[in-house]
Amino acid sequence: QDVDVVFKQQYLKISHRVTAQVYLEGALHRPILPAESLWYIDEGVLEVVLAKDLALYHSQSVVELSAWPRLFEFDDDLSDGDMEHDQTDLDPERKRRDDLAQLRSSQQAKYELAKRAAVEASGKEW
Repeated sequence: QDVDVVFKQQYLKISHRVTAQVYLEGALHRPILPAESLWYIDEGVLEVVLAKDLALYHSQSVVELSAWPRLFEFDDDLSDGDMEHDQTDLDPERKRRDDLAQLRSSQQAKYELAKRAAVEASGKEW
């Protein structure tokens, strides 16, 4: 296994141990727990598992933080179809509250869109 993987709180580097060729490197979009992150090679495929720093999840909305919009700071944001949403590591009660808040927000947005459509249909400017 000539692979070298470096985990830091907000940094990841994967390189060849002998040639030092860098395969992947950059500042992560959000912090991880380096000591709890791991990597392994399975049937010739490198698997990297990043352990999210859950301290953030207690200070901000789970909805905002559960799925990273991108892996690296330099990446474009991913769309919903680009990733799986694994929320198994989240506190169930906190997730339930945030799911309800997201639902209410969605319902409010639908109401506002309907209200705007009605105003615009009447010929007034929104």
